[in-house]
Amino acid sequence: MALTTSDFRDLVEEERRRLTSMCQYWESVSLEPNIGEEAQGYIRTAVGQANLLVKERFIQFIGLIHVCENSLGEKKTTCEDLQGSWDMIYLQVEDVNKRFGQLVKLQESSWCIEQPNEATSRDLTRTGDGANNTNATKQMSKKRVPTELQKARIAASRKRLAEAKARMATPDEKENAVVFEAPSFFLVSSPARTKQTS
Repeated sequence: MALTTSDFRDLVEEERRRLTSMCQYWESVSLEPNIGEEAQGYIRTAVGQANLLVKERFIQFIGLIHVCENSLGEKKTTCEDLQGSWDMIYLQVEDVNKRFGQLVKLQESSWCIEQPNEATSRDLTRTGDGANNTNATKQMSKKRVPTELQKARIAASRKRLAEAKARMATPDEKENAVVFEAPSFFLVSSPARTKQTS
């Protein structure tokens, strides 16, 4: 079932409220006297990343919803385009969720930050006999890899974003711009260099 623009608005608002609430909680936790400098750094990193996501990416996505609802721009923005953009943004949301999850574990361990021991680092290094290679492969395979559909949506979203940025450039900038395009990859628009007379 495809989501509508109002569904996407609700989704963004729900995530915004949730992340804002988590930021407020962890900011209050960071003020507790028993938290070390390193743990406070982890908290600041997670809160900062969440705030950037809410204040920049979510606002940008809401603008894209507005474009879709009002059929603005040269090309029509569809709900499928919104889904592709949301998939890209949600990868960042999941990263923030993981950071907050690590903070919960750290808090449960009374802010005791474990230093990597020799056995763990030895398991992750490659050796000539291949004995430890399986452990390294298992550790590396946990990273989330986007599906082909997500990759296609991400590529389409990036292309539309580049086109929207190009449309938003002022007429004066457009006249003096040099455009380089690599189809289905990226579009670069740069001000043309003016010749200076001596």
